[in-house]
Amino acid sequence: MNRSKNKILALLILIFFIFGSGLMSCGDGFNCGPFDDKFKLTGLSGKILEVVYLAEPNETARFSELEGTLIHADRFAIEMQQNYSTYSWTDKSSNFGLISTVNACSPSVPRSEEVIDRIVITTTKNFNPEYPSGSDLSNIFDVIFYDDVNGITRSDLNDFIATGPNVPHSWYLALKEGPTSTTDFQFYVQYYQQGIDTDFFEFTTRNILIEP
Repeated sequence: MNRSKNKILALLILIFFIFGSGLMSCGDGFNCGPFDDKFKLTGLSGKILEVVYLAEPNETARFSELEGTLIHADRFAIEMQQNYSTYSWTDKSSNFGLISTVNACSPSVPRSEEVIDRIVITTTKNFNPEYPSGSDLSNIFDVIFYDDVNGITRSDLNDFIATGPNVPHSWYLALKEGPTSTTDFQFYVQYYQQGIDTDFFEFTTRNILIEP
């Protein structure tokens, strides 16, 4: 009988220690959440960068500020500059929260639940014989983005959108081919999504000379 009482007492002490440790770890400046684990777009703009992309496996893309007003087509990229706000999805189910308490002090990187539907890219000038003024140029753009499994990934833009992707944290649109001749262009980008608050954004890039 005494052994049973001792086991119960030991179990109660262990539970008190676990809960006590959790409470102590959340004090003294430690933030134990809840943390925002989702983000949603509130604005979108585009910045022209120069990219050097090495297509070999396990290589990466390097982006840099553009010096001057001229860029070669295979180094042209538009950074999708995102304004966003974060929010959290709260599990309202009842539980003792032992595991949750332990993990709460390690916030995860917020992810998007919004799905990209379509991107239309046009310009007011003839790009080449196949793409006259006003044509949708999305077929001649790739997307470069970070993937948790593969790292930096480059894919055909429309093939990427066909997978129904969530909005990446950071991503870029890169030309796959050049214009007929060296010409200055501004690109008008229309972005459609299945959004939380907003389904459409648009922006126009600055003027830039692009050589074939």
